[in-house]
Amino acid sequence: MMAVAALIFLVILVVVCVSDLRCRRIPNRATGAAAAVGVVAMLADDPGRLPGAVLAAGLVTAPLLLASLLRPEGMGMGDVKLMAVIGLYVGWAAVPVMLAGLLVATLAGCVISLARRRPVGKTELPLAPFLAVASIPALLNLLEFPLH
Repeated sequence: MMAVAALIFLVILVVVCVSDLRCRRIPNRATGAAAAVGVVAMLADDPGRLPGAVLAAGLVTAPLLLASLLRPEGMGMGDVKLMAVIGLYVGWAAVPVMLAGLLVATLAGCVISLARRRPVGKTELPLAPFLAVASIPALLNLLEFPLH
């Protein structure tokens, strides 16, 4: 059941990325649906996994929540909710997902800023595509399609 949920979440990630690229919004319906599917799948497969997944989701989301509250123009709550759902699905593997997504987004922003001869840090990029791509290896693991 969790493999089916992961496939559904991968499709939702595509929707989220397209939305974030087009209008800089991550639909609550998408993250809410993904969370609901994930919770139902965990309850069906391994209910004992749910408390740890919720804890991981909360803790891995905390830095993004803090960043969003301190500088709302820099990161929206949609990114925070997306990271929470990623954490729900992949548990503690969300820590490297978050770090990789943020690192690649930062590097991409710096390169674009330098190419446009703008001050570094003045280029705004949607974060969802970076988080989504970074989460793919962890989600593939849920599909029992290990990358090693």
